[in-house]
Amino acid sequence: MMEEARQLVAKVEEIERRVYSRNYRIKEYEHKIAEVQNCIPFVEGDREVEVFHRLQDGNSMRAIGKQMRLSSTTIFRVRNNILSQNVPQSGQIVEECKTYISI
Repeated sequence: MMEEARQLVAKVEEIERRVYSRNYRIKEYEHKIAEVQNCIPFVEGDREVEVFHRLQDGNSMRAIGKQMRLSSTTIFRVRNNILSQNVPQSGQIVEECKTYISI
């Protein structure tokens, strides 16, 4: 009886460990998404906004180019323009956006 209780406790502890590790990853992804969303106010122009949102959706440069009827190199330029915009107030946010958006 005592051995069964120990095994049950061990199983519960293992389940808690797994749930915690997944929650950590989810929190990490939520943080990355929040940082990218903080970059939205700095994006100017309809084309840049559209490319930015499609990048957030996980579309490739080529797929975005097809959908918008633009070449993939144009999409690369638009993305680089988004990433190179100077933001005087929060340079750290821009650096984090460059890290998370660089696909």
